[in-house]
Amino acid sequence: MSQPAILVAAADLFLRRIVTGAVEGAGIHVVYAENASAALEALDDWDEHGQPLAILADMMMPESDGIEFMRGLAERGCRLPLITMTTSSEEYLLRIAADLGEAWGLNLVDGLPKPLDLRRLLRTLLNLRAVTDAAAAERPVILVVDDDDVCRELMVAIFSGAGFGVRSAASGAEALEILRRGDPVGLLFSDLRMPGMNGFALAAEAARLRPDVKILLTSGAPLDEETSLPFVEKPFKNDRLLEVARATIGG
Repeated sequence: MSQPAILVAAADLFLRRIVTGAVEGAGIHVVYAENASAALEALDDWDEHGQPLAILADMMMPESDGIEFMRGLAERGCRLPLITMTTSSEEYLLRIAADLGEAWGLNLVDGLPKPLDLRRLLRTLLNLRAVTDAAAAERPVILVVDDDDVCRELMVAIFSGAGFGVRSAASGAEALEILRRGDPVGLLFSDLRMPGMNGFALAAEAARLRPDVKILLTSGAPLDEETSLPFVEKPFKNDRLLEVARATIGG
């Protein structure tokens, strides 16, 4: 399939409709299976035509549940990105899935309570697609971190328009999860002023976890502490941002 696609293992028809609306609007095709057995069969058939971008699996399915589906993935040695989901009253299943995913060597990238946060789901899928596209084209991948949705999406558009692979995160904690998984990232571009973990704290932890990743910081206010890291002040012109980003990656 030339168009990227995801495999969704879920029997909930309403869930199918809202996922289709959100994901296919972003250019990602959706293939459905109503239970674990059907999903595993679909995945086996898929091998002849490449592989899906990711798998989205409901932990509560008829006949065989999400745990059985995960067991089947592990038996096949599947390392495709896996996103689990369940109702908010059954969130403990997401914790169980995370523990089993680690024990069974699965590539579990997120666990979502229902009703789904479609922005979060779409951001995860677009991040995965960016990494896949960048790897195919051997392009540097930039991880954009900003808690402001408008600013983050603007910077994603600037970098992707310039030919970079781009991932995004809405917080320092979310960015660290991406880095801990060892996902391809060449440059961490982070806002300094964020709730929870600020840009300085994120940069320090990122440098510890992934010393191979270059770091570029930004803020709409002058720096209130000294840093040896590259910095570009907001508002910036697109050309200036790209110039500093390229210099940081190549430096």
